[in-house]
Amino acid sequence: MRTFSNQNHLEGHFRRRIYMQKKFFWLSLAVIILVAACNHGRIETVAGIVADSDSVFSADSIVADTLPLDQEFARAPMPETVDEIFDDFILAFDQSNGLQRQRTHFPFPVTDKEGNRTYVQKRDWEHRFIFPDHEFCTAFFNYSGQMQMAYSTGGQWAEVERIDLVNREIERFHFDRDSIGRWIFTGESAVPYESHLLAGFFDFYHQFATDSAYQQQHVARSLRYISSDEDDDEEESVEGFIDADQWFEFAPELPTDQLTNILYGQTYNNPNRLIMQIRGMGNGLQNLLVFQLQHNRWILTSFEN
Repeated sequence: MRTFSNQNHLEGHFRRRIYMQKKFFWLSLAVIILVAACNHGRIETVAGIVADSDSVFSADSIVADTLPLDQEFARAPMPETVDEIFDDFILAFDQSNGLQRQRTHFPFPVTDKEGNRTYVQKRDWEHRFIFPDHEFCTAFFNYSGQMQMAYSTGGQWAEVERIDLVNREIERFHFDRDSIGRWIFTGESAVPYESHLLAGFFDFYHQFATDSAYQQQHVARSLRYISSDEDDDEEESVEGFIDADQWFEFAPELPTDQLTNILYGQTYNNPNRLIMQIRGMGNGLQNLLVFQLQHNRWILTSFEN
């Protein structure tokens, strides 16, 4: 890692990075779809926790309003690697009607905030769009080491929370592996907002993301900034500090109305520190924002992209 105190160097590096992010966003997503289309894997259909054993490509699983990945999966079987890492599965699951019907356990249990449970039959299924606008996903961690859970191939369950910051509502989607290792959508429940461990932070973040004056007041005077250097063949990172009044020159576009939280098993034992990870869907780009609770005020202390 190389450390730079020269502000002009940091600003120039930041502008180059933003240009590259914009340039490769759609290209990267297109590559993901093409890989799925060209991979000649196979789909196994055996008895397990999934009640529906229909093919992803059966007539009743592809509806009129097909999504992009429906067309790609119809040309070639779903790649086996989609079940190795949960992130790979959930990206495809969010964008394929057929995959949702094939990988959802019917009758599907839905629990409301009062604890009342109803069941959805396959014929009544409506597509669940989990990620806002299919553009980004977010996750929250206490420590950087917890982020390695996202790359684990041994997890037996995972959850995705869809957080509505405006209406203060949270929906939780639960996934389990079946007996042959496939990810299956096994339940959906409403979570009382106030009971969530991160509810206080979510309220803070909503104002932080929508009120520029408030945002600047909650940025550290000397903000740590880290970024990889695209001009360096050894892929070293550059690190420096920027003043709070320069934050908006470096700040990424922040989600404002909705967030997600992907739970791989991480816990939140430290109430005074949170890492917010923002990832582009399908392009591998990410931003990390580290918040510290100082004198009962959340402060952004570090930014990495």
